[in-house]
Amino acid sequence: MRLTSRTDPGLVRAKNEDCLFGDAKHGFFAIADGLGGHTHGQYCSQMAVDFLSDSAATTPIVSERDLYERLRSCNTALLNHQKDYPAFANMRTTMVCAQLLPNNRLAFCWAGDSRLYQSTTDRPLTQLTQDHTRAMHKKRLGTPVQQGDEHILTKSLGGNQVFEPDCGNVAVATTDRLLFATDGLTQVVPEEIIQALLSQYPKNSELLADALMAHATSAGAPDNVSLMVADITFT
Repeated sequence: MRLTSRTDPGLVRAKNEDCLFGDAKHGFFAIADGLGGHTHGQYCSQMAVDFLSDSAATTPIVSERDLYERLRSCNTALLNHQKDYPAFANMRTTMVCAQLLPNNRLAFCWAGDSRLYQSTTDRPLTQLTQDHTRAMHKKRLGTPVQQGDEHILTKSLGGNQVFEPDCGNVAVATTDRLLFATDGLTQVVPEEIIQALLSQYPKNSELLADALMAHATSAGAPDNVSLMVADITFT
């Protein structure tokens, strides 16, 4: 697997509260966006990514259920840290993590509005995750969406003792491409542009990553922007 990543504070935020990790050799990935409206978002995203990457390195993740339990354990670790250090109370982060499994499938779990996309020869761009936002919740219920609902999360790490991340798994094959992104990218770069850039740079993930970041910047980059591009290269 080939892996390319980019992260930038953007043009408005003073600091970068995003965090990302990719282990191409073992097929584990995580991307997180610390919530700017909560205490220590930068610390929370880093702590969550470190917890999951350390856990995956210590004990391999072998199933979707296994990944689900790791994410729940990560949430518990964040809550325990808040109890031990009250200054970190209410810290929150989004998370998308994924593990390439031995049977050529990808397990993934998430909480929040960071996203995972898959590109295949048959489907140029498929969003595998669904945003945990008030806007998406209202759309599912068929109720009117109000301005600002897209920025209010209904799930995140570090916010609740009862934590149920969503999970899934998909088949992956050689020539597939995975794109992990925080909302700093997806809120300002439309999916049709992302899809066009995937088609424009089918074999050069470095140019693809640079082009995605350039589009976010040209759109004003009001938030931190982070992304990972993983190209599947089974042998």
